[in-house]
Amino acid sequence: MNRLSKLILKNIELLKNINDNCDKYKEFLASYDDIRAKCYGVFQEYIDCTLFAFNQMLEHNTNRSWIVKFSKQLYVSIMSSAEFFIKEIIGFYPNSTLFIKYYRNNRKVYLKDIIRTSFELGLINEVSKENWSNLIYIRNLLVHNNAFCYSTERMQISDVKVNMVKGDPLRMSPSDFLKLVGVVIDEFHLWNLSMLKNYG
Repeated sequence: MNRLSKLILKNIELLKNINDNCDKYKEFLASYDDIRAKCYGVFQEYIDCTLFAFNQMLEHNTNRSWIVKFSKQLYVSIMSSAEFFIKEIIGFYPNSTLFIKYYRNNRKVYLKDIIRTSFELGLINEVSKENWSNLIYIRNLLVHNNAFCYSTERMQISDVKVNMVKGDPLRMSPSDFLKLVGVVIDEFHLWNLSMLKNYG
């Protein structure tokens, strides 16, 4: 087995573990027949698409850049979905401060503002706030700046270390992007449960 095949298999294993976590989260909220539980199935659809692509790469000659592209795209898709679901879930709690602050006046809502307010309200802790801030920053680099770094800095998200150099492309391995996918889903789940506990 060549080095590229080993890399693909490693990433397939990572995605299967994330998929298993989605099953657990979905089962935990199974009594709620709405977006609060069904959102994990949407995450899994994106993961399944990427798994299919990776399996195809195992069967056919490919190059590492394809693995990187699919991993980046999965990260962006999961982040965008998480942002959408967070905004939708707030609608289930019309008495919550988040709903009152951001939805009663039909103002445009940004994920970073929701996360900041969630921290101020004690819905998430400092670690989660920092994780979300970094996850949003990386998503914005990929989407709005073609993955070129705005500044020279280092950040750590869970066990993923990210080193950035101003003006250079963001250099992260496919496995690191997939690990961040897992962090997004884990942090989303913590927030989802916290909203349910405090306002449900």
